Amino acid sequence: MAERVHPFARFAVIPALLSLVIACAQGPGPAATGAATPAGPAGTLTVGMRGEVESMHPYLAYDIVGISVRENMFDGLVEWDYDGKIVPGLAESWKIDGMTITFNLRKGVKFHNGDDFTATDVKFSFDTLKSADLKSASASNVAAVQEVKVVDSNTVQVVLSKIDARLFDVLANNVSIIPAKYYQSVGQSGFIAKPVGTGPFKFVSWAKDDKLVMEANESYWNGSYKGKPAVRTLVFRPIPTAATRVAELKSGGADVIQDVPPDQVDALKSAGFDVLESNSPVYDFAFFNTTSEAGAKLKDARVRQAMNLAVDMNTIIKTVLQGHARPLAGGVTDLTVGYNASVQPFAQDQKKAKDLLTQAGFPNGFTIEADISSSQKPDVAQAVIAQLGQVGITVKLNALPTSVFNDRWIKKQLDPLYFVTWNTFTHPALLDLLAGCKGFISSFCSQDAQKFLDQGGATLDQAAQEAAYKQAVDVFSKDPFALYLAATNSLTGVSKKVTGWKTHGITVILGTRAALSR
Repeated sequence: MAERVHPFARFAVIPALLSLVIACAQGPGPAATGAATPAGPAGTLTVGMRGEVESMHPYLAYDIVGISVRENMFDGLVEWDYDGKIVPGLAESWKIDGMTITFNLRKGVKFHNGDDFTATDVKFSFDTLKSADLKSASASNVAAVQEVKVVDSNTVQVVLSKIDARLFDVLANNVSIIPAKYYQSVGQSGFIAKPVGTGPFKFVSWAKDDKLVMEANESYWNGSYKGKPAVRTLVFRPIPTAATRVAELKSGGADVIQDVPPDQVDALKSAGFDVLESNSPVYDFAFFNTTSEAGAKLKDARVRQAMNLAVDMNTIIKTVLQGHARPLAGGVTDLTVGYNASVQPFAQDQKKAKDLLTQAGFPNGFTIEADISSSQKPDVAQAVIAQLGQVGITVKLNALPTSVFNDRWIKKQLDPLYFVTWNTFTHPALLDLLAGCKGFISSFCSQDAQKFLDQGGATLDQAAQEAAYKQAVDVFSKDPFALYLAATNSLTGVSKKVTGWKTHGITVILGTRAALSR
């Protein structure tokens, strides 16, 4: 029986396993005061980004910077809105009928070069993303899509080979719609040199490691959650060093900056800048590898419970993260479908931790090794390790080059404990990837949790997903797959001359709505 899809809650699948570590809101997010002028787009808004986009091709850019570029220059059939919820994009509506999803497309939309948007472009976009020639690391995310059929110019059917619970998140994150006619005329390299989408901003130029320049699309279609551009020019500057981003904001070299360091929030506010803070889907874990010989002692759930009980995350959040985070409970927060309000974060109880270790046969504790990517700050990991030492668990931390860390992660060869910051944890089906018995990058298995993960992953019905994943989270609260550390908050620095800036539910930088005071 056909049914209207209800908007799925929250945030995105990391599109590329090659970007596991480096890829890195509750809503509605806070906004800077003021409103955009009705006089039309004006001025240049410069944003200090935390890194460089990998490519101008929307299917070859994977981290949050690449997602931000896509959100500004392209649109998808469905989108994440400012609350992180799935809403209509280039598709006005859709119906699910078994393994077929029929999308009714928005009429009157044009690409930046003037081409009309049609169902042919949707089919071409899927075909291009999945093509062997492109070698997109995001292709695996649409593996469940067997075929895309053009019904007429305004209707397209997506036929699935299997149910993928993350499908609508994948569509929002990975499938930016590209113009078939233009792409075929200029080829892949020509498209990368001058990308064309339907988004609120148009490509102007890109000088790698210097800046990406976009201009307002004054013909942007009505009805998008993104709203219309209020600035004439949008500039993204890659500034990987946090201290340099802060300095650029202070000097006027940037009007907005990503990822304000927690220890700089008060100083920036005192200096007259806004720092907009919102809950985000950026989760910190220390995963357990229970599949290796070295991790054999972690097979006992009492040991894993003891390790969680040894850690005082409230204090670490207060002292290391300056209060700009909140503890994880069962591996998720209320930003995610499947959040279980009855599951509370582990509260530090080192006496109980020692008792559990004794019951498990480790009255004097033990020694293990842990891994962390060299691209990840070690301060939280170091604080956690110090507290584990207080119950007799000695941890040696190894910083691995990111490429080595990712390679060992995929091969399930990391040490018994490994620290990961997972960005855009948008759907609980990620629990299967990260901690399922069959998960591609999981080194853990709980058969009790797996049956609920399987139930949630086998349906596109949100209510059924919610029920199944809540039960999985309940199991994981007693049979932990990781040290559940924190969900870090999004911190965006904004100049006082910027009005109307609004933080986004998946922490992307979206240049619409914001204006510059005149």
